[in-house]
Amino acid sequence: MNLKTIFLHFFLGCSLALSAQYEFHQPSGYNTKTYQKLIVKVGNQQEPYTQKIMKLIQDYWTLCPVTFYSDKFDKSWLIEGNLFLNFERYTLASQYVRDYGNNGGVSNGQVNYNDYYYLDFWVIDKKYKPKYDWWDYKNTVARSEFYLRTIGMGEEEYKMFKIDPYDISGIRESVYSVQREELYPKAFDFTAQNFAAQYLNGTEGQIKNMIQYVNAQVSKGREKDFFENDKNPTELSQLKTQTLYVPNYWFGASGTICQNLASGEKYLEITQKYIADLLKAYPYKIELINRESLNQKILSATEDFYYLNYIQSSADKIISVVNGKTGNVIYAEVNKNSYRIKEKDLEKLGKQIK
Repeated sequence: MNLKTIFLHFFLGCSLALSAQYEFHQPSGYNTKTYQKLIVKVGNQQEPYTQKIMKLIQDYWTLCPVTFYSDKFDKSWLIEGNLFLNFERYTLASQYVRDYGNNGGVSNGQVNYNDYYYLDFWVIDKKYKPKYDWWDYKNTVARSEFYLRTIGMGEEEYKMFKIDPYDISGIRESVYSVQREELYPKAFDFTAQNFAAQYLNGTEGQIKNMIQYVNAQVSKGREKDFFENDKNPTELSQLKTQTLYVPNYWFGASGTICQNLASGEKYLEITQKYIADLLKAYPYKIELINRESLNQKILSATEDFYYLNYIQSSADKIISVVNGKTGNVIYAEVNKNSYRIKEKDLEKLGKQIK
């Protein structure tokens, strides 16, 4: 029997290298003086929360003027000097296929998906012509990843979300795809009030920090791959005396991973112990803070403070530390094919503080 295994890939969204939270590029022929306008895709501009996010972008994006749109994209905007910002999903789908050759028949395995959700800051390539498909000529200037609540969930996590694992793995591709789209939205409005209920680092304050950091790095013309680790030893030294805040993504409020579990349930107790042990691994002052308290602390910050920013980007784990006042990332460590923040991650961070 001639047995072959074929690995197939499918892409949704623009084709980018798979990566961690931030990525920066300076497209050929562009520099910081080239950007004349930032054009941002937002939701219903009559909604109060959307208006708050719009004002936040206007306040903290200082590189060029900002304008917003909600409806159809106007291709006349695709000219040199315009920078665009919108929310996107990038999907890598893989499937093993067995070809039995002359014996006949092909056996298709289950399709596995890796999803990445992010803010994309982009320009149109100078080679673009109106007769072309414009999305093939997008050049990313900066990208900032979001942490979807359901990414990286194993069998226990499916139970936690009250999803039968058989509904995911024991069915054919067509049914699986329908179920998957219910679990993993392919489009989402980052200016909507319920955005933070789906994306753990999608609060108003954390979006503020993203805008601040991207604005600062693009202004410098920085180049950075998403998998590139980073640290600022001078600012890290502040953590010898300052408290490191850890946003509680796991339990205690809506929008957290364990939001559907009642007090006393076994998995919730296991999760609470996991977080307690995690905090003990850090050698300096550390405090668990609920998401809304951190959100308000960022929005009202008048002095430097620091919080841990853990993101599960599909199969890749990113551990970083952010200055909540400035948005500056002072530490970033990326681990490929790794799930869940672990005690050794905080021990390693502690060793960098000198």
